Amino acid sequence: MGLVVVLMIVAFGQTMTSVPMLFAQPSYYGQFADTGQLNKGDKVRIAGVNVGVVQGLKIDGDHVVIKFSTGSNTIGTESRLAIKTDTILGKKVLEIEPRGTQALRPNGVLPLAKAPPRTRFMTPSST
Repeated sequence: MGLVVVLMIVAFGQTMTSVPMLFAQPSYYGQFADTGQLNKGDKVRIAGVNVGVVQGLKIDGDHVVIKFSTGSNTIGTESRLAIKTDTILGKKVLEIEPRGTQALRPNGVLPLAKAPPRTRFMTPSST
């Protein structure tokens, strides 16, 4: 009888240590030229819906790497990230535009987006 109780306690303990893994949410990374005033704890949105939070920011050479979660949502490898203003007071939000048919793996990185070339408008000079 005592052995059964001990085994039940051990089994319960093992179950409880694995429970956090059941609720673990994957993290992803995005590269940016600068932080755009985004901070740890700011919201992450897909299509206007809050799905996660910014978990951290770190400088990596000439760019910044932002760690974020998306809850139980997956995003594609071609997804685009943008830092946008959320409130009139200037609070920022990380906006995700999901793209691609292949899912980005947990701890995957969305590389630094290439900026479109700047267009120069020429006006005829007056003589």
